[in-house]
Amino acid sequence: MDLALFRSVVLQALDTGCKALCLSGGEPFLLPDYIHAAADVCRRQNHRLVIQTNGFWGGDRARACALLEGLQNVTQIGFSVDTSHMQQIPIDNLLGAIEAAIDSEITRISVSVAYRTKNEYSLIKQIFAQRFPGIEVTGWPVLPVGRAVQHAYLWENIPAHSWDCLQRNCGAQLEFCPIVHPNGDLHFCYRVVMALERRDPLIIGNLTDTNLADLLATQQSSLAMFIVSYGGGGLGYLLRDSPFENLLDAHYINVCHFCYDILARADVVNYLTELLGTAELRLRVVEEFEHVHKSGEKKERTSRKETIVVCNGSRCASKGRSYSIINYLNNRLVESGRRFAVDIEVIDCLKACAKGPNILLKSQNRMIHGVTKESIDSLLDDIVPLTICDY
Repeated sequence: MDLALFRSVVLQALDTGCKALCLSGGEPFLLPDYIHAAADVCRRQNHRLVIQTNGFWGGDRARACALLEGLQNVTQIGFSVDTSHMQQIPIDNLLGAIEAAIDSEITRISVSVAYRTKNEYSLIKQIFAQRFPGIEVTGWPVLPVGRAVQHAYLWENIPAHSWDCLQRNCGAQLEFCPIVHPNGDLHFCYRVVMALERRDPLIIGNLTDTNLADLLATQQSSLAMFIVSYGGGGLGYLLRDSPFENLLDAHYINVCHFCYDILARADVVNYLTELLGTAELRLRVVEEFEHVHKSGEKKERTSRKETIVVCNGSRCASKGRSYSIINYLNNRLVESGRRFAVDIEVIDCLKACAKGPNILLKSQNRMIHGVTKESIDSLLDDIVPLTICDY
């Protein structure tokens, strides 16, 4: 990005009231002038700056510390780790970069692991946990999006599920976190759908033409508003009884993967855009958007009838079985109007590994073994909704 545009975008973001600015990539430390420019603006306006990096620059400890000098307003450095990076960047470089960040008194350090299997994640996490006790380490599966589509070994061993076993909600509902591409495009969601690049229907404008405040005030993306209201997984409801209903039976690793695959198809996007352009549906989406983001949290009064305990032990969680059970159970409870009649509790083991996946109906002290979608449908008949919602 042109440095003048970069400075302008940083100032505009802070002026709109964003809570923190994150520099990602690519690799921000290949462009230290940009990091220092952002740090200078954030320091003068007392805003937080976060940097996401692969830590390649940590091989020389003294040089690494010098690189971080003068970045007092950097409140967090996130280190991205995966086996593909580790083939190119020695692990000692990454460890040295973390040590330099600690020496520079960066207040928060995190490690994000993109993994091919849960076992791979556990092994990588252990390396950092032993070297840096207390460090925040999180992980997510590699998804077949962007260039990873051509490299099946990265994701082919990760469990995938049909749409009915995916979350409906997504992070885009929790916080507005747009991303600015180097050409100035403003993308609605910083998650994996940004890999769609120029084909992406969630690009809501360009900051070389219009300032950020005006773009946010005038954006009319019906798809973006729908996702904010109902989540990326909610798009599946629009595909029911449509020419694209077969997409719901395909297999996806998570809701972001589903959203990416749906929005990657121009014919599906055209169908969704036309559907959301109808007056009745558009009004419903706008009303929900207004309710969620301007009316505060929903207040619920409920008398809960049942607590369902779901086993997430190593066997029940293998091949994503507990993941699909939890999501399917949640979805069916919502769709049948019973969600607030039930608490769902996830624990590490119900000590019935050979019979899993397992769930426990707590008030009845009744264990159900070998749980399937069919057995969940059956057990819903025993749960009576006792919820009154005041909005």
